[in-house]
Amino acid sequence: MKAADVTQNNNAGVDPSVFIRLAGYLGQVSATLGLEDSERIELEQTAQELHAAATSTSPEAGRLQVLTSRIVDGLTNAAGTIAGQIALQMGQDALGSLG
Repeated sequence: MKAADVTQNNNAGVDPSVFIRLAGYLGQVSATLGLEDSERIELEQTAQELHAAATSTSPEAGRLQVLTSRIVDGLTNAAGTIAGQIALQMGQDALGSLG
């Protein structure tokens, strides 16, 4: 077994509330971000996945990081709106909370 095949579940120090807030915020503002429908739908689906991962009984930092990074990348085209800038900052703060 290679080291890359090992999944480590270390959620010490993970504050899922920042990810839950990000997912909730995106659910509220996704229609105002000026994204194309396909981009908006993908962002909403990823936010739902993030919410599910953050509210699971044992949130995994790696999964939260992957989903949040996908959201931050998806917000690149929405950065021209105030809501997009707020969401982008929330995403970056959430990633920063992982250490």
